[in-house]
Amino acid sequence: MGRGLRWLGLLPVRAYRSVVGWYRDRPRQATRVLGAGAVVLAALAVLFTVLQVQNMRTDSARNEARAVAEEVVPRLLSYDHRSIADELDERTEQVGGRFREDYTSLVRDIVIPASNRDQLVTQTSAAAVGTTEVSSPGQVQLMMFLNQTSTRAGQDQPTLSGSRVRVTMEQDGDRWLVSALDPV
Repeated sequence: MGRGLRWLGLLPVRAYRSVVGWYRDRPRQATRVLGAGAVVLAALAVLFTVLQVQNMRTDSARNEARAVAEEVVPRLLSYDHRSIADELDERTEQVGGRFREDYTSLVRDIVIPASNRDQLVTQTSAAAVGTTEVSSPGQVQLMMFLNQTSTRAGQDQPTLSGSRVRVTMEQDGDRWLVSALDPV
C-alpha cells in the first residue's frame, strides 16, 4: 500500500517530466496538441457559459410567468354581475393570442348575460401553482389549482368548487399574457 501511494504522489512529477520531454523532442507536434487542447477548453467554457445563461433565463421566465399567473388568472375567473361589463376591456388586456378573442366572446356572450340574470358574484383564488413546461424563455405552461366561491340571488350559502386549469403564459415585450386557459 505504501508503494502505491508513493507512486500516486509522484504521478504529477512524472506527468510534468513526460510533457517537458515530449515538448523538447517534438516541439511542433506538442505545440499543435497543446493548442488544440486550449481551443477545446475555450469552446467548452463558452458552451457552459451559454448553457448557464439559458438556464438562468428559463428560471427567470418560470418565476415571472408564475407570479403574473397567480395574480391575473384569479381576476380573469372572478366576476361580479354589477361590474363585469365595465371591466371587460381591462380584462382583455391580460390575455393574448387567439385566447383574447375566445375569452372576450365567452365573457360578452355567456358570462355577462348569465351573471346579470342570476346576479352572480364569483371569487376565485389560486390554491396551488406548479410549472409543467417551459417551452422557451418566452412561453411557460403552468398547472393551477383554483378555489371558487359563487353566490347568486336567493341563495343563502355560497357554492364552493375547485378546479384545475393548464395555463399557458406568453411573453409579449416586457409583459406576460395568458394565451391559453384549459380545464384539466
